[in-house]
Amino acid sequence: MRKQLLNLKFLLMLCMFFCIGGRSVAFAGEEKISLGNGTYSDQQIVWEGTSCTITQSKGNSTTLPNLDYTAAPRWYKNHVISFSAKDNYTLSSVTVVAASNDYATALNSSTYSDGASASVSSSTVTITTNGDFTITMGAQSRISSITVTYTSIFPTLNSTESSLSFDNVETGADKDLTSNLTGSNLTADATKLSITGEHAAMFSVTPSSVSPTDGTISETTITVNYKPTSIGDHTATLNITSGEDASATVALSGTGIDPLAHYTV
Repeated sequence: MRKQLLNLKFLLMLCMFFCIGGRSVAFAGEEKISLGNGTYSDQQIVWEGTSCTITQSKGNSTTLPNLDYTAAPRWYKNHVISFSAKDNYTLSSVTVVAASNDYATALNSSTYSDGASASVSSSTVTITTNGDFTITMGAQSRISSITVTYTSIFPTLNSTESSLSFDNVETGADKDLTSNLTGSNLTADATKLSITGEHAAMFSVTPSSVSPTDGTISETTITVNYKPTSIGDHTATLNITSGEDASATVALSGTGIDPLAHYTV
């Protein structure tokens, strides 16, 4: 029953933060960072999560991060703890459970970078933030668990038309139809448009690529041309891609007819 309630809570969070339509696809979630996967190198300890990376460095301390504390963090005075969101994620809060109330008080009274602030309740410290942040430790603290809450924003592409039907077009003639393209949070330098399928040669698209501005494609008109070279039904697919992050497709169809079909004796 508890598992079902947790799943329902997650679905409700998705519903609250999900939006589509050429804008962004965003949702909120939380992740408990696995402290067992900490790695030590170059006098730093790094914990990798799906949504963020946590790095412990010595800062102005003469005490170096210790290999023994990769799975059970011990953050010493003047060590700098960095929380950095990964691509497409933004941190909104972090909940740290310390090994004792005193360790939580030490963490709470440390120095936080601009945009982040902390509050303490028993052994739990809640850090609110609007993005990446650092903690410069004011005293030693031992950490039992770390849970981050984030907003995730993924690249999106949207075509106003999911399909374009050219109906009947005489062989040798041609016809244009249009759709509008929008995109947001794109990381690739260009969004490419191409046509594939059995009858791709009878269709063409203009433009063949669109360059986003600061990751955004404002409403841009795409023109697809259909020029049948044979009689019959023809289909193809317009593929719109922005790197490996975002894509959209438009189904294309048309029927080539004999020009003489319009005339009767």
